[in-house]
Amino acid sequence: RAYLVSAFGHPARLDYGTGHECSFFVLLFALFKMGALGPSEEHLRTAVLSCTAEYLRVTRSIQTEYLLEPAGSHGVWGLDDYHCLPFYFGACQLIHNGGTRRSGGDGPEDPREAGRDEEYPPDCVNDDALLEELHPHYLYFGCVRFIKQIKRGAPFAESSPMLHDITGLPNWSKVAAGLLRLFEGEVLDKLPVVQHFVFGGIFKADWEPSATPRTAPSYTFSPQTVDGEGGDAAGTAAAAAAKAAPAGSFAENTKAPWATAPRTAPSYTFSPQTADGKDGDAAGTAAAAAARATAAAARAAVPAGSFAEHTRAPWAK
Repeated sequence: RAYLVSAFGHPARLDYGTGHECSFFVLLFALFKMGALGPSEEHLRTAVLSCTAEYLRVTRSIQTEYLLEPAGSHGVWGLDDYHCLPFYFGACQLIHNGGTRRSGGDGPEDPREAGRDEEYPPDCVNDDALLEELHPHYLYFGCVRFIKQIKRGAPFAESSPMLHDITGLPNWSKVAAGLLRLFEGEVLDKLPVVQHFVFGGIFKADWEPSATPRTAPSYTFSPQTVDGEGGDAAGTAAAAAAKAAPAGSFAENTKAPWATAPRTAPSYTFSPQTADGKDGDAAGTAAAAAARATAAAARAAVPAGSFAEHTRAPWAK
């Protein structure tokens, strides 16, 4: 029930994406494991093609009627704003399609296909007349035809550059292999998608991870030591080379002053107040004494009752 409810979009966000699509196909997988779709994989293959066609008919109606937002879409650089797996299943259906029956064997055999390996190569999607003729029988052609309908007026190479690049592949086997890798990388490897999967007795999470878990780096980005304790090997080597630069070299001349001079705390305060050397160093004390003498001379030169005398701050006296 959880997969059926989430297979048609999010009711609050009003969006639809590959995660909702995955929910539907997990539902088909669960039904097959329970024996509802037949005992063999051949029954599953036929059920997937027929059920996917009807599922697309319903979801496309919902998408256009309620203007659902694409969830996680890549725009023109993706296959479709909403779907991914129907393209893969459609490409698998077209592998070695020459001499085969259409739509899983429930239609008459086309005499033009007899004795030929692939009557409809990947680049035949550029033929709009052929798409109109074959889209009821082949899932991939139906998906491409729908995209051309909703993006009418734009060149196919500009509105769907990835699908246009697929037309350059030599056969449908390579198309299917590439689409499967795309699905694994852009859907199954994405946490925002798989975090909504519900696992149980039929759909179990008992697989071995295929990728090495990511770990935080154990070194800083700016290694400071040459003994291997403050950074990685490359950073330590770079630090050692910088410290070993000969005097007068470019590396030595461009080094910041604080990179070599030892850092020590100042021996004086920032505002020395005494002239006897008790509250600061000699230079600071002399500077403070000269500043006070200059200020006293300036105050003595101001005549009594002048504007400067009246506007002087109380603490200046």
